[in-house]
Amino acid sequence: MENDPDHRLGPRYRPRHCPAFARLGADVFVNFFRNRSTAQETADEIRAVGRRSWLVKADIGDLDDLARLFEYVEREAGGWISWCVTPPPATIVR
Repeated sequence: MENDPDHRLGPRYRPRHCPAFARLGADVFVNFFRNRSTAQETADEIRAVGRRSWLVKADIGDLDDLARLFEYVEREAGGWISWCVTPPPATIVR
């Protein structure tokens, strides 16, 4: 895992779990802060399996940004969020 670029946080971090959730039928919001192109690649992969995906720029370390992110997601998802997945070492919350 240490040598796997998908599991390192950094400019090319691409969460494998997002496309996996899409293959299970989830629509996925992809959050990014600095690297829009990597987030776009992830969103494109999600759309390629027939699911909806949105890009959301927010600094999850800033409470105001985090609140805006969830307001946007709730509005776009019709008030329904099944899962919130954050980058490691944070946790997955249901």
